[in-house]
Amino acid sequence: VFFQYFFVVCLFFFSSRRRHTRYISVTGVQTCALPISSYMSVRDELLQVIKDQLKEKDYHIYLTGHSLGGALATLAALDIKKETKAKITNYTFGAPKVGNKRFVKYYNKKVKDTYRVVNDEDPIPSIPGPTFKHVKNYALIDERTTIKINPGLIERIEKGLEGLWNTVSMQLVKEHSSDNYKLLLDGIQEIED
Repeated sequence: VFFQYFFVVCLFFFSSRRRHTRYISVTGVQTCALPISSYMSVRDELLQVIKDQLKEKDYHIYLTGHSLGGALATLAALDIKKETKAKITNYTFGAPKVGNKRFVKYYNKKVKDTYRVVNDEDPIPSIPGPTFKHVKNYALIDERTTIKINPGLIERIEKGLEGLWNTVSMQLVKEHSSDNYKLLLDGIQEIED
């Protein structure tokens, strides 16, 4: 299992940035190669199914995903929003960053209902590096199962350093697992703003 996660981390770090004009045609927007390539492989069929359903009735579409699935949900949320008039809500868990600053600005403007849940010791949300950024509404869950919404800069730096340590240790497998996210969410004690 560790090598599976190590492989994904390497793919994110060393994959080239790509601009898929079929996906988004905003000047300067870049996305990470692994999630955009995966999304583009199903994009046309997904959009056709959604458009067909929206012909019959207006739907509120909820997207969610863990890890790479969260990255894919983020890409799909923006794409569905710009291709349809559907109301979109996106929840991700332990998702890596998928786009540069311009991507995030464009995404945050278009997809208002987004929630990024992160285990404070999970290193995956810190990849692929500083060129890429996260979309809005950050919910940090710590080992005491306390959730903090949009924590301050100092706390984010502390948690980023912990995540970096976990990247080089076997703790990565435990902290990033979807089972661990479920345990943390099941045990939430309080919400702090």
